Amino acid sequence: MQVGQSRPPTLYKPKEIQMNKRAAVRLLILLSVLFLVSQAETRRSHAGIASADLSVTKVDSPDPVNAGSNLNYTITVTNNGPDAATNSSWSDPLPAATTFTALSAPEGWSCITPEIGDSGTVSCSNSSFGVGSAVFTLTVAVAPTVPAGTTISNTATATSGTPDGNANNNSGTAISTVLSPANVKGTKSHSGGTTPGSTISYLIILSNNGNSDQQDNPGDEFTDVLPSSLTLVSASASGGTAIANIATNTVSWNGVVSAGDTITITIDATIKAGTEEQTISNQGTISYDADGNGTNEASTSTNIDSFSVGPSAQNADLGVTKTAPDTATFDSDITYVITVVNGGPDTATSATL
Repeated sequence: MQVGQSRPPTLYKPKEIQMNKRAAVRLLILLSVLFLVSQAETRRSHAGIASADLSVTKVDSPDPVNAGSNLNYTITVTNNGPDAATNSSWSDPLPAATTFTALSAPEGWSCITPEIGDSGTVSCSNSSFGVGSAVFTLTVAVAPTVPAGTTISNTATATSGTPDGNANNNSGTAISTVLSPANVKGTKSHSGGTTPGSTISYLIILSNNGNSDQQDNPGDEFTDVLPSSLTLVSASASGGTAIANIATNTVSWNGVVSAGDTITITIDATIKAGTEEQTISNQGTISYDADGNGTNEASTSTNIDSFSVGPSAQNADLGVTKTAPDTATFDSDITYVITVVNGGPDTATSATL
């Protein structure tokens, strides 16, 4: 063929065209069969391996929570499917400083809990948990001894016998902050002498009427500055630390007043000379944490205790001497000389011999 000349078209005989059509039809049938087999295998694969995506969320209330009160958890366990979760369960180890109070569970779930007032683990199970959610309410009691500012972390975790393609959402955690509000009051009374030079004892009783402990927070929980007519000797307490500062005539106390309990503080002092007929009044100051945030922002006072100083005790040093003759004759009188002496310093009243 010379350059510039076009190739003549190829001519197929009718028989060759018919054969090519048959081959194309056979190819299309083969491809269709392969596609249907692939789809069937895919469906059979899905039917043979079930999966269930379990997730857990947990919400606490109230937050913050007061020490000595109840803390509620709403636990939601969800099966996101696509299949039912066989032998599903969730567990929740109760955090430290809490005890079990109550649990409500939806129908179809079987639960095991500690005894009321005990610690331990709460767990619930369901033999076949379908797609959907189950909501549980768990109530625990927070110990009254938990200090303000403490955080309580609680985690619930769900599992099942069905494969779970997403294990990252199988646990839910709630973190609660604890407050420790207290309500501390105090009374004051005295006993002992009421004359100059005698010893007097003050008895202070601190009572916490709140549900939470009054913690040993920064600063003093109790302070008592004695009047100048008294001389501080010592101080003691049934708990905590009592400090007697002799130089400033001041008593301070630091410590914990447990919820519903009391602390007794004793202060000993002497009445100074020259205070006859004076009235001595004394009152202590109490500092406590009313809002439970760890600082003693609230204050109150004990009652005022008063007494009058009597006259100084009179001292009369009485002495007696008696003399008689060394010898005496028969049937004669004997004369005794009895001498009573008051060495003072004061007059002896109602003296007898």
